[in-house]
Amino acid sequence: MQLTDSAHELVLTDVPEFGHQSRSLFQLDPNFTHLNNGSFGVIPHYVEEATRRMAEVGEANPDMFMRQGRFWRAIDRSREVIAEYVGADVDTCVFVPNTATGVNTILRSIPWAEDDLLVYSDICFDTVVRAVESLAQFKTAPRTAVLKLGLPASHATILESFRAQLKQWRSGMRSDARIVVVLDSIGSTPAVLLPWRQMVKICKEEGAWSLVDAAHSLGQEKLNLREIDADFWVANCSKWFYAKRGCALMNVAYRHHDIMQPLIPAMVNDGPGHQINPNKFVTQFYWNGLADWLAYMSIEPALNFRHQIGGDDKINAYCHDLAVRGGLRAAEIVGSEVLDSPAGDGELVANMANVRLPIDTSIPGPKVFQLFHTEMMGTHRIYAVPYMFNGSWWVRVCAQVYAEMSDFERLGHVLVDVCRKINSTKDSRFTTFP
Repeated sequence: MQLTDSAHELVLTDVPEFGHQSRSLFQLDPNFTHLNNGSFGVIPHYVEEATRRMAEVGEANPDMFMRQGRFWRAIDRSREVIAEYVGADVDTCVFVPNTATGVNTILRSIPWAEDDLLVYSDICFDTVVRAVESLAQFKTAPRTAVLKLGLPASHATILESFRAQLKQWRSGMRSDARIVVVLDSIGSTPAVLLPWRQMVKICKEEGAWSLVDAAHSLGQEKLNLREIDADFWVANCSKWFYAKRGCALMNVAYRHHDIMQPLIPAMVNDGPGHQINPNKFVTQFYWNGLADWLAYMSIEPALNFRHQIGGDDKINAYCHDLAVRGGLRAAEIVGSEVLDSPAGDGELVANMANVRLPIDTSIPGPKVFQLFHTEMMGTHRIYAVPYMFNGSWWVRVCAQVYAEMSDFERLGHVLVDVCRKINSTKDSRFTTFP
């Protein structure tokens, strides 16, 4: 793999086939088996080099770059690129550092009344749960309820149950009370693909607002946000899209722009003569203090990289197939199962598989985590995320263009050894560390 200049962008030459040959495209330790793209993403050399060149321009004269419009124009260019990619209007798109920031921003902007209801699912990510719980400190806070997804279940069953639960909540509320539902598009742990588009539609039909935690969607799913028309939608750009860390897209429907406020009040004067963008919502999210602006600048290089290695369809066809087949193979070696719909048709799988682990659940969780991390990363130089769900231990395994079936098979054999070692410590003493 080589990078050459062509016009105003970098060009990849001799692009390798997907699998281990593609490791050369990324800044990855060749002596480690990487199966956890879902937590932090991976940065391609292409994106790193492109943003390094941008940094040289900005750092040569930060004052001129920030104060004479180049920074704002660069932000706008990134917003235009990502808006087109997700099928949204550019002025409904702004950047925040991560999905958790976006969710907190939205939840704290909504003018809650005491009779309002905030719903989140039983697989909601921990930082989102904490964001929901943090609202209790405010003088006026919504009541909360938990959506039971009943996993593993088919999409049809999930939708039927969701509508029934939503109707039940609505039946006990005043007609003018608000329901806001936090929906996962693709869960984190467990990593399941949910029928979130149809769930947004149900929210509309039942008079509820939808807030989609799409942390894992960007780069895994084909999107048309105008058509879906969720009230709020937030996604990380660094997990699967290949942008630099510290960048997430927050999409807010025009009908809610008037209520939106950044967590940190905007440091840009949007008064007469100083307004950067005629859309006040957009203006508020340009500049909220010092941050690594390169993450937002990495959007276009990330999209160029995706195009040059084959495009979204090719990337996701490879990763989805590997996740489905690799997950089944790893589970076969371990002697367990994958988390899927009852039909076993891969309906709940995007580019991540969930394999049940034969770990004794009476062993304290902190002990399991510490031993798992030590053995996997230290001894075996391989990693995938462990978690507890439905009374069992599971591991989330991420497929990427640099992985192949042999990685999943190696993981299966390593898990057999690691689970055996963890289970052998059942009666031993364990001290948790702060």
